[in-house]
Amino acid sequence: MNYRKSYKGAALIISMIFVLIFSALAVSMATMSGTNVQIAENQRKANCARACAQSGLDILRFWLNQFSMPSTDAASEKFSNLVTDLTANIIANYEGGGLITVPAVILDSTAAQSFSAEIIADNPLDAEILQVDVTGTYGTITRTIRVKYDFGPRK
Repeated sequence: MNYRKSYKGAALIISMIFVLIFSALAVSMATMSGTNVQIAENQRKANCARACAQSGLDILRFWLNQFSMPSTDAASEKFSNLVTDLTANIIANYEGGGLITVPAVILDSTAAQSFSAEIIADNPLDAEILQVDVTGTYGTITRTIRVKYDFGPRK
């Protein structure tokens, strides 16, 4: 009896199975690599949008800190004086009802980086606390930062 003849093609079949398994692993690793690159790119864009929002917040904090109300003015005139001051110094629109909007300010036109903002007074007649919402944009990605700004007298 010759047992050699019955196992003659087994090495070829086993090697083809290993080639098939390693090919499938290579394809799956290449797909995972491409997915990881896309995830990293999306994270980078989101971070850029957040950075645009932080830049906008810094700019608005600068302009809000520049505002000083004379001590002779009534507290009820504080918000209207702020509206007058902001619309004179930066591009801002008073929408009424305690809402000031800052339309999109371009930070980098080639990368489509910008920010826009809303300044909201809960009570325009006694605006002690302002809610500032700054939205940063990078391409099609947006991120918004919301802060409460204490608008009390300086100490």
